[in-house]
Amino acid sequence: MLIIQASNVHQGGGRVLLEEIIRAMIESQSLPPKNNSGVPSHEPLILFVDRRFQVLPDWEQKLKIIKVSPSIPARLKVEFLIKKWAKEGDRVLCFGNLPPLFKPKATVSLFFQNVILFKENSFVKFKLRTQIKHKIERIWIRYGLRHVSQVVVQTFGVQRTFQKEFNFSKIKILPFVKLKNSSDLQISANKKNYDFIYVASGDPHKNHQKLVDAWILLAKENKFPVLCLTVANHYQDLLKYVYRKKEEYKLKIFNFGENSRDEILNLYSQSHAAIYPSLCESFGLPLLEARQYGLSIVAAELDYVRDLLDPAESFDPNSAVSIARAVKRFLQIQEQKVEICSTATFLHEVFTKKEELKNIQHMESGVE
Repeated sequence: MLIIQASNVHQGGGRVLLEEIIRAMIESQSLPPKNNSGVPSHEPLILFVDRRFQVLPDWEQKLKIIKVSPSIPARLKVEFLIKKWAKEGDRVLCFGNLPPLFKPKATVSLFFQNVILFKENSFVKFKLRTQIKHKIERIWIRYGLRHVSQVVVQTFGVQRTFQKEFNFSKIKILPFVKLKNSSDLQISANKKNYDFIYVASGDPHKNHQKLVDAWILLAKENKFPVLCLTVANHYQDLLKYVYRKKEEYKLKIFNFGENSRDEILNLYSQSHAAIYPSLCESFGLPLLEARQYGLSIVAAELDYVRDLLDPAESFDPNSAVSIARAVKRFLQIQEQKVEICSTATFLHEVFTKKEELKNIQHMESGVE
């Protein structure tokens, strides 16, 4: 039996990757028909999933799905059930970054994909409640790793940091992503409505505010590239900032909120390039998706980007000026450079004009 513990996965890249795992298992017919006896130990696969996760109808034909409320008591109950149900010879895949609290008899693999939990990324300004949650989860990981046979990550950077922070060396790098099929190739023929698209949640590390600040700098130079965002409606503080600056500077920024995978692919088809200013990522799935669908990449000069691909242009994600300059380079807009003058010119500009100013002031005082 295989148990997938994904009770804290319901959105973002985690949701996409979990969907791909389940879909691949079903399509490859690696799962026998679901046993309807109701006895968990007889099931080929048990999936614990957040109740907000949209389960596809054909999944319920093939596997046992247990929907879990996003609460501490419900999550703790899952931990007890895994210890109770997982027997020797079974396999447990912890898909939500946290290892088991209790050691099961089964072999356990932990899929880790949330670099925000690394202490080195604690500079990102989350709300106090979220910061406390992250500290508790770091303690949970440190304790629960004794119950894990291996950790699976997606990039070299995450492997290095995980090993350093948690002193755990049994780490495999196994990145995966759904490859496009021939029908998807047709999207490149669609009309391009956006110069750039940024597919990301509104979490602080996604760095939207710095991106908007770069668009403001471009507007002050009378440059108005069109930007497509996918920030969900519950990120109200961020959206208020975006809309306020859009109105103030007449920015061409359009937000489509949280979208289905097909809707995201449609937005890719209408865009020339993907821009990615995120401060830290475990994988950067939208980067690979954008590359697969033929978009150029303009991204932060950070390890998580270079672990996956070489962008057309890169920038310092902490600098709105650097982001704006990368956008202009990509759009082939000439950047104004400072002109280097001679020492004689420097002296002339500094001292001569100063003397002229003194003469003018002297004349004005004489008139009085």
